[in-house]
Amino acid sequence: MRIVGSLATKYAPPFSLILHYFIGGTLLQLLLPVIINKDFISLDFLNINFAGIVHFYLLGFVIMIMMGALYQLIPVALEIPVFSFKIGYIQFYIYFFGFIIFISSMLKLVPYEYLPIGGFFLSLSFFLFIFNFFLSIRNLEKMDITVIALILAVIFLALGVVVGNLLAFNFIYGFLQDITSLIQIHVILIIFGFIFTTVIGISMILLPMFSVSHKFKNIYSKISLTILFFSIVSICFSYLLNKEISIIFYYFLMVGMIIYIFQVYEIYKNKPKRKSDFPTMVMFHSHFFIPFSILSFFFSLKNAGLLFIMGFLGTLIYGSLYKIIPFLTWFHKFSDLVGKQKVPTLNEMLPKKIPEIQVIFYITGIILLYLDFIFNSIFAFYLATLTLSVSSVLFLYSFYFVLTYEAKED
Repeated sequence: MRIVGSLATKYAPPFSLILHYFIGGTLLQLLLPVIINKDFISLDFLNINFAGIVHFYLLGFVIMIMMGALYQLIPVALEIPVFSFKIGYIQFYIYFFGFIIFISSMLKLVPYEYLPIGGFFLSLSFFLFIFNFFLSIRNLEKMDITVIALILAVIFLALGVVVGNLLAFNFIYGFLQDITSLIQIHVILIIFGFIFTTVIGISMILLPMFSVSHKFKNIYSKISLTILFFSIVSICFSYLLNKEISIIFYYFLMVGMIIYIFQVYEIYKNKPKRKSDFPTMVMFHSHFFIPFSILSFFFSLKNAGLLFIMGFLGTLIYGSLYKIIPFLTWFHKFSDLVGKQKVPTLNEMLPKKIPEIQVIFYITGIILLYLDFIFNSIFAFYLATLTLSVSSVLFLYSFYFVLTYEAKED
């Protein structure tokens, strides 16, 4: 099991490349509370407006941040140089352009006819990443759980993008009568195939590194990944051949998710007994959303999706960024000054108490949205959008505070 000690290696990417994705995701998360309208709760799961809001969060925040993180972590986790950082820059601009067109079409800001155009540019950006990834690992010698997870995740991403493009063109040309199964396949491939599989692989790097955990067993992650792969493939084929049996494989998927939580706990219990910093604890505690999401699945897909996507993934990302951004900024601005003058610690580079308040507001907003889903309460809805707005602004402030931090003179 590879234990990584730092986010900075000789293969690390330019700081500006990572900032492109992180700044993009940080700015777009400001708009989420704005585009969630009071009709969002009552919209059908397959409604294009509902899908537009979900895609906005996933593409604009979750995947945008993940792409930046992957360009930083792939050379660290796999100990290989990225084939081309220039492709990473090109990918970002194509991705952002495609995102604007795609989401604008889904939210009816521009005609539906633009939907496949936005989808095309998004797909092009994803395939640039896939091309870059596989050329980067072509000479890879070491294979471990992180490597396997990332390879599987990228393959699932490619399949999910193809299905997504098919759906985008079908919205305009209507050559398929029943697209329900394809939508389900697209959701499974992207959310669990790409995003969650990536989380499993990267968690085996970040959680031990940030918590200084050693001598833990990684058997749970191997079992979880195996079950996850079997479940995803089986669910996709069941939707194509016999959708009635798909529920069986959803149960297997849930088992894989639960076993992954055992792996997280295994890492947690093997960390030093001293109290971990706040961002690391946010990363660990974000996993509490997973069992609640699984329980909600039996009552409402929308509630389950809210807890998994915004609850688990969103909270995990915020916790990770509160660790990654200060370190990368410190390394970029202050590493050359070590031994020459006093340099700040990573904790000093974060504004006092603001990250804690931001996470509290964010989780409160999710809980209020969840209650709104259940009780259709207009009061809970407006309070949720308010707390999420405050959370987004506080995170933007924290991000700006870190990036502009200057060492204090003695």
